[in-house]
Amino acid sequence: MDIQDFVDQKEIDPIFFYKPYYLEPQKGGDKAYVLLRRCAKGQWQGGIAKSGYQTREYLAGVKPGDGVLVLELMHFADELADAGKAPYPKKIEVGNAR
Repeated sequence: MDIQDFVDQKEIDPIFFYKPYYLEPQKGGDKAYVLLRRCAKGQWQGGIAKSGYQTREYLAGVKPGDGVLVLELMHFADELADAGKAPYPKKIEVGNAR
């Protein structure tokens, strides 16, 4: 996992998130894990990371959970459907309800 940037999680539209995982430190990584978790609760509140799993690269958010770090897989922008192309009614007149 490679953290690309630190962000305020409120700046990310929740539609991008789709699958959470709890992160745990590797052997000997306890201090770094605790430091990252402590920073995540502070000013930046999370990070954007790229992570390789099997043969694919994933975009992910890293944020503090209840005493743990949570990695939440994210969709890339080009993977989301265009809501403007969905077949829903664009305009409809509605009479006065009494």
